[in-house]
Amino acid sequence: MFGFYKIALAAPKLTLANPKKNLESILTLIKDAKQNSASIILFSELTLIGYTVGDLLFQERLLRAQKDALERLCHETQEINTVIVVGYALLHQNRLYNTAAVLQNGKILAFVPKSFIPNKQEFYESRYFVSAQNIKESSINFFDYEVPFGVDLLFSDAKDLTFGIEICEDLWAVTPPSNQLAINGANLILNLSASNEVIGKATYRRERVGNQSARTSSVYAYASSSLGESSTDTIFGGDLIVSEYGSLIAQDSTLSFESKMLY
Repeated sequence: MFGFYKIALAAPKLTLANPKKNLESILTLIKDAKQNSASIILFSELTLIGYTVGDLLFQERLLRAQKDALERLCHETQEINTVIVVGYALLHQNRLYNTAAVLQNGKILAFVPKSFIPNKQEFYESRYFVSAQNIKESSINFFDYEVPFGVDLLFSDAKDLTFGIEICEDLWAVTPPSNQLAINGANLILNLSASNEVIGKATYRRERVGNQSARTSSVYAYASSSLGESSTDTIFGGDLIVSEYGSLIAQDSTLSFESKMLY
């Protein structure tokens, strides 16, 4: 009635390398988002398997289990109109991409891959993933139908909302993909992230999100991985942030071993 859109940011309770169990947490949050009339629900990076699974990403069994979980997610959400943005490790032509899978009404609308792959300090993603900058095709065959695949994709409701997606490190790049997405018409940027907790980083992260929302003249929604990722040499806090035109409008930085949601 008033042209407002409700967005849900989710940090699900996560069990590393257990897509089936993680799916249950994801579905519970999706149902909550639907009941609260959310137009979009944004999850954290690599939601189905966990960001810190490490060399388990080389296991075909884990990737098959993840694909099965995504197929079930599609099946379970056929009657749900809420747009679902979930992290997914996509194996395509023997290359692994860190992507956002965008779903609605049980169908995959697109895969958006990560452009900037960190390989410094505690992050060594280039051991597993390739950059979206290597992509030559614009679609892939997945679940027996063609699905758009690329970093420049925009999603619109044909009214006044157009959103684009970038993933974690993309925000920290010299030229984030969201710059071009905004130039092309995006007024909402969604970021699936796995950003760890170190002294001073929470403030810098919040400022980074705010600055990028100002630079792109957009609403910037950021969802990071929860404490369930904290199994190796990093701690994750499930930071959920929304900034609009440079101003912070919502944030949940509380540490929790349970799932949490921010509207």
